[in-house]
Amino acid sequence: GLYISEAISLIGKDATYDLVDISASSLDMARKLVNNDQVSYFLSDIFKYHPGKKYDFITMGEVLEHVEDPVSLLLALKELLNDNGKIFITTPTNAPTIDHIYLFRNIGDIKEIIDQAGLKAESEIYLCAEDVEPEVAERFKISFLYGGLLQKK
Repeated sequence: GLYISEAISLIGKDATYDLVDISASSLDMARKLVNNDQVSYFLSDIFKYHPGKKYDFITMGEVLEHVEDPVSLLLALKELLNDNGKIFITTPTNAPTIDHIYLFRNIGDIKEIIDQAGLKAESEIYLCAEDVEPEVAERFKISFLYGGLLQKK
């Protein structure tokens, strides 16, 4: 909901948005944040979502670490993307929690799954959870947040 709200404020009223989530409660929260006719809400597993159209832009924040096979998820998103479309993702490294079932040890792990999915980064950003050099963060397993604007290879 927060991403959609920000997108509407930046892009304006000429665009439409489809919000897809496997969680009914997450969709309900998003509806409360964004009550707008430009947004359509779909309760669906992304692997079963077949809208019959391709997208210019897909965003997915903090999801890859919650799935067993992040490459398959990126491949599913890639299939929903038009030829010139972009995907913006964020995901953490070294963030072991009970609901993180895929643990990225470092930025290289994330880049590897992006490559395996037939995607490439147009631009990237890494933010460390602490104010230390990247080598120190990796050695001591300090979390990074990865953000990438991806496109098809």
